[in-house]
Amino acid sequence: MGKHIVRELALAVSVVVLVVGLGSTTSVQADFPVIQTVDSVGNVGDWPSLVLDSSYYPRISYYDFTNADLKYAAWNGTSWAIETVDSTGSVGVWNSLALDSSGYPHISYQRGVPAPNYGDLKYAAWNGLSWDIETAESGSNQGGYSSLALDSGDVPHIAYYRCWPYGNDLMYTKWGGSSWSEQMVDNGFEGIVGPSLVLDSSDNPHISHHDYDSHGLRYTVWNGSSWDSQLLDTASRVSVVYDTSLVLDSSGYAHISYILGPGPHLKYAVWDGSSWDITTVDAVPNVNWYTSLALDGSGYPHIVYYDDTNDNVNYAVWDGSDWGIETVASLSSPGYDISLALDSRGFAHISYYDGADGDLKYANNTPELPPSALLGLSMLPLGIAYLRGRRRKED
Repeated sequence: MGKHIVRELALAVSVVVLVVGLGSTTSVQADFPVIQTVDSVGNVGDWPSLVLDSSYYPRISYYDFTNADLKYAAWNGTSWAIETVDSTGSVGVWNSLALDSSGYPHISYQRGVPAPNYGDLKYAAWNGLSWDIETAESGSNQGGYSSLALDSGDVPHIAYYRCWPYGNDLMYTKWGGSSWSEQMVDNGFEGIVGPSLVLDSSDNPHISHHDYDSHGLRYTVWNGSSWDSQLLDTASRVSVVYDTSLVLDSSGYAHISYILGPGPHLKYAVWDGSSWDITTVDAVPNVNWYTSLALDGSGYPHIVYYDDTNDNVNYAVWDGSDWGIETVASLSSPGYDISLALDSRGFAHISYYDGADGDLKYANNTPELPPSALLGLSMLPLGIAYLRGRRRKED
């Protein structure tokens, strides 16, 4: 049986105070001192995907519901530079962002509404002057839940969901130099959702996803000639895995955060080299569909997710012995998807959609410093970090 006890952990050392102006709407709170409104023009911010550039500045791709466009926001040190990437038709849902070796953004996303005839898998890449946009896979019901990764040669790989009339399939495609090469990874009658794609040191794809037919979490790896698949965790027939988020550590071992019913609850699975260790991170019922995982420099997992019971964006951190859980923001109406990245000091950067305001939000727990001061952290011995919340402990 697990029990929750309240703790307050404070790690404090010297810090130099930097005063820097911030170019966006900002609120301050103890654990996540920076929460910004990135974009508030219309109803914007669903399906955000966040990465950090080489200066640890956040970049975010997201969906503009009002105009049915794909948008992109980049922090330039003083303000957010926002642009529309694609506005041809209805585009931008289920997008995924990656940066290449030059720091240029690449985005996979879906074109086409209304349901049920969702359309094509699209791909946009910045060439230094403009966006190159193409259709990676065409036909109705392509491109759902896309997950993008760039290999060592900046070649794009995309995992995505393809549904009726083709079936309910997990698909994978890779740019071959002149065309896209598509293959089926897994198929199912009821559906496959929530794929998360990463590439290992040999550029082989690894994919975590929800298998509706087995009512569980599946992990699939390309071994060089075929796909090896494992069913890691299951629940009852009325329960499902929703979103998954996959990261490989420095040893190439897989770490996966995912939402599994009944409940549903937030769970975490890690391969230790010989077996899978699976734990429940947050047993509060009605954890929402979406989760995002990152590993810090010690290999410890950090997870952000929606808590539907309390209408919160929550942040869970493993400290080597226990999970600490804190609230990033309270929302009356959470949105679709959420995204997390850690900088070199292990500070969290989070993008999410605030459904009550219809805005794209960004939060970080860098101590009392706005994003424009992030580079100043490299000159400091260390910052001050606070972690307040629930601590899960096994009897």
